[in-house]
Amino acid sequence: MIKRLIAITVVIFALIMSLPACMKEPPVPAPQPELPAKGSLPPVQPPSPAPEPAPEPAPKPDEPEYSEEEICSLIWNRIPTQLPGGHSKNELVMDTRTATYEGDGKWNFSVSGKVKQEGPLTTEIVKTADYWVERENCEITSYELQLRATYYEKTKTLDIENVNKLNEKVATKTSDTPILRKEIKLKWLNVWASGHAEGSIENIGKIPIDGLIIEIALFDEDHNIIVVEKCNVTPDPIPSGERGKFRQNYSTTGKRFYFYEYRFLLEGGQVFEYLEGSGEEEPVFFYEMEMKGI
Repeated sequence: MIKRLIAITVVIFALIMSLPACMKEPPVPAPQPELPAKGSLPPVQPPSPAPEPAPEPAPKPDEPEYSEEEICSLIWNRIPTQLPGGHSKNELVMDTRTATYEGDGKWNFSVSGKVKQEGPLTTEIVKTADYWVERENCEITSYELQLRATYYEKTKTLDIENVNKLNEKVATKTSDTPILRKEIKLKWLNVWASGHAEGSIENIGKIPIDGLIIEIALFDEDHNIIVVEKCNVTPDPIPSGERGKFRQNYSTTGKRFYFYEYRFLLEGGQVFEYLEGSGEEEPVFFYEMEMKGI
């Protein structure tokens, strides 16, 4: 009996263990492609799309080989000392340099400078209301000088396009210097015992001399004045660089003179002074006028 129960128990346990496998769903069969019917053509498959071409690489940016500061220095060093039109590099100012990159290795460059030129000095003697003056005239030309050039990085060449004058102005500078000095040179003087004196002078100053007088005093052996005579020098006025002459008769009233003295003066009484060191043969005399208001 017991053996029978054990056999029944084993059978029941085996049935229980087989239940999960029996309860599983059967596998779904994979779909099968439809086969064309007999005598018909297979369906046409659409063509596969062509592969897209690889993208072209982006172009490299056009970058200059130099910075603006570097190219300004390089171009400046290549500018020649002598420029077209008779100009000079010294007339340009380094601080005004500019450079612009145009692409493809091309630079536009410019530099400028302010120039002032003085023309030849001319001098003339002119009479003003108060004085004769030495007038100096000088023509002054001022302008801005501008240089434009192009530099090519690829060929390392510099082309100077032009050198131009801008804002040119011309003015005349005039300065007057009063001439306060009158000068004469005695060329010769004779005083004759027969009763007359004569001689000649030269105006070696810059201005005419008008109203020139020579005064001659005759002395006896005791240094007493016998007679004093005055004589105008002609022509009147005596132009600069020209000569004047004089002749004067005198009377000693029977007295004999042993020596004489002379001096030059103007009609207003102003006396010429002897120029020290000018010698005895052709002594020089001068009169220095005073500036008004001093």
